[in-house]
Amino acid sequence: MIQFRSLASSSKGNCYIVTDGATGEKLIIEAGIPVKQIKTAFDFDLGRAVGALISHEHLDHSRAAGDLIKCNIPVYASRGTTETLDISAHVLEAGKQTRIGGFTVLPFRTMHDAAEPLGFLVRASDGDKLLFATDTVSIPVRAKCGIMAVEANFERALMHKNRLPEKLKRRIMRTHMDVQLLRGWLSACDMSLCREIYLIHMSLMSSDEARFVNLVRGCVPRTVKVYACKE
Repeated sequence: MIQFRSLASSSKGNCYIVTDGATGEKLIIEAGIPVKQIKTAFDFDLGRAVGALISHEHLDHSRAAGDLIKCNIPVYASRGTTETLDISAHVLEAGKQTRIGGFTVLPFRTMHDAAEPLGFLVRASDGDKLLFATDTVSIPVRAKCGIMAVEANFERALMHKNRLPEKLKRRIMRTHMDVQLLRGWLSACDMSLCREIYLIHMSLMSSDEARFVNLVRGCVPRTVKVYACKE
């Protein structure tokens, strides 16, 4: 089965590691922290990583992409992301499956203020699946998955309570996931195979870790464990 680990999950930097429990292969998702920090998570043996997925070009998701390439880790991203970052990465196309080591990755379009942002449906060698979606107003796909790592960036009530500048509020609402919209999406999903949900990329000013976890727990089966990834 797939295992999911968050190294960093905020506007300061994002990086996650997906492990195929059957083979031990690892896939990096996002490279928004220094490569040295990523290496530390691998005990300085990046050779165990079969590749790295980058959702879009913003630095909190792509900072170490070029360094990973220098370390001979294949990096995968959309053409828009690759061209914006000006890196020699493998180009992903939404709706077209790609094999990365023993993983099968199906990219899908997301909605963000970036060149060509993507989310990922990752399947391990035993068929277990992870759905990953961050920095998006909504999630355009649904799939039966063992693990979901999905953005719960803000809640409007908290945003208004904290009196964020109007321009910033408009941008956040136009480019990020409201936890209440996430609840609606989750309620429409087939959760029969889901065992874990990770709430990622939570806003420092407009989120509440305990509240968001409880909100999501309230709309999924009791057997599903819900975690908040913050910092």
